[in-house]
Amino acid sequence: IALASDLIRTNESRVALAGGADEITECVVDAFDACRIYSRCRPFDVDRNGIALGEAACFLMLMSGSLARKLGYNVLAYIDGVGLTSDAKSSVAVDSDGVRRAILMSMEDARCKAVDFICAHGTGTQNNDAMEAEAIEAVFSPSESPIVSSYKGSLGHPQGASGAVGLALLVSSMIENRVFPNVGMKHQDESIHLSIPTTPVNMNVKTAIGLSSGSWGANAAILLRSAK
Repeated sequence: IALASDLIRTNESRVALAGGADEITECVVDAFDACRIYSRCRPFDVDRNGIALGEAACFLMLMSGSLARKLGYNVLAYIDGVGLTSDAKSSVAVDSDGVRRAILMSMEDARCKAVDFICAHGTGTQNNDAMEAEAIEAVFSPSESPIVSSYKGSLGHPQGASGAVGLALLVSSMIENRVFPNVGMKHQDESIHLSIPTTPVNMNVKTAIGLSSGSWGANAAILLRSAK
C-alpha cells in the first residue's frame, strides 16, 4: 500500500490496487504453537500470552484526488503520510524504536501533529504489545495521546492481509464516526499507559494511523485523513 501510494504521488501510476490475502495453514499453526505463542488473542491485556490466526483478503483502490473526482468516485480517505523502517534485529521480536520512527516519519510526511486514532498491530504477545505501546507513548504526550485499539482479538491475525484490514477498518471508523473496540482485553496491563477501549466509542475520526510489524523488524505506519 505504501508502494502504491508512492507510485500515485510520482505519477508513475494513475490507479493502483494494493492489499493482501492470507489463509490459515496447518504448518503455520504448528510453527506458532511450537513457539508457545498460539493462544486466545487478548491484545494489551495483563495476562496476554499469544496470537490467534485469522483469514482475510483486503484491497484498497488508490488514485489521486483529482482523478477520483474526475471519474466521479466517492473519495473515502486520503493517504497523507507513510513511514517505513527496517531494524533487522530479530526474526520475531518487535523493537519499539523502529515503530516509533515509523510513526514519526508518517506524521512528518503528512505534516500532521495530531492523531485521533491508532489501529495497533496488537498481536497479543507479551513483546509486541509492550514494545508497540512504548513506541506510541514515546511519540505522544499523555494529553495528546490518541485512542489505540487492535482488531485481532475479534478477527484474529491474518498475517499478510493484516495491514490492509487495519486500514480498511480505519476508513470505516472515519465514515461511521466510531472507533472499534479492543476485544479480549479484560484487565489492561498497568505498564501500558494508553487509552484502549473495550466497547465502541462514538467520535469524529479525522486522522488515524495504521501500524504493522513483520519478521526481521519491518515496520510500517500509514497515516490516513478523512475525506470529510
